[in-house]
Amino acid sequence: MECKTSLTDMEEVSNFSSRLKHDVQAVCTKLALLGEESVLLSVKLADKSSKYVGSPLGKAFLLKRLDILEDFYQFCKCCFQSFII
Repeated sequence: MECKTSLTDMEEVSNFSSRLKHDVQAVCTKLALLGEESVLLSVKLADKSSKYVGSPLGKAFLLKRLDILEDFYQFCKCCFQSFII
């Protein structure tokens, strides 16, 4: 049996993912108000994309160290490839 994903299903997943990132960003902002800095990295290998959210200092740190984001992307890519082999 073949499983087909409709455009609507993909849009729902994308919208849910966006809402989750928005919620995480809100948590990071609230934590920063309490003196706690944070950053969250996410990788979506299917889209060859990586994103991040975080407190102002967390995002400022990552912007100065984009190599960390690239390293995380490469790590996920490598682990995924070795996982499916």
